[in-house]
Parts: sequence; C-alpha cells; structure tokens
Amino acid sequence: MNKETLKNLLSKIEGIKIDVSENGIIVHGKVFNYRDYEYVTKLLENMPDVLNYVQLSPEFYRITKMEIKKELKKKAMTAKSSWICSMLCHY
Repeated sequence: MNKETLKNLLSKIEGIKIDVSENGIIVHGKVFNYRDYEYVTKLLENMPDVLNYVQLSPEFYRITKMEIKKELKKKAMTAKSSWICSMLCHY
C-alpha cells in the first residue's frame, strides 16, 4: 500500500494525516465521529505496514456525554409523567 492510495481511501475522513517514516506509513489524528473511527480501524487492521494512531477526538466524547445525559433526562421525564398519570388514573 502506498501513501497516495491510502490518501484516496481516506480522503473523506476529517481530522487525520498520513505520513511516511522509516517504519512505514503512519496514519494519525483525531476523528470526530465513531463511524469514521471504525472505518479507518477496519481498513487498516489488515495492513501490517501501516501504523494506525488514529483516535477519537475529545470533542466526540463531550458531545456523546451530552447526548446521553439529554436522553436520560428525557427518559426520566417520561417515566415520571407515566407514573403520575398512573397514580391519577387510579382515582
């Protein structure tokens, strides 16, 4: 695998860089979504001459944490309103 071929395969992935060293090709950087991370990881896992140093961005973790909290809050409100409704419907 050469650098140009790899560049073409990874051209749509934002946040990564491809360098060549004496040890081979190095792919590194931080990606912003899990789908990109998974794509890069699966693509490179069968390429022993390519070193994969791609990571998920800290921003990914921050956004995911906010989304989880928002969903939990929404679920808690739904559960609470369902409980209130069931209590009121008994009377």
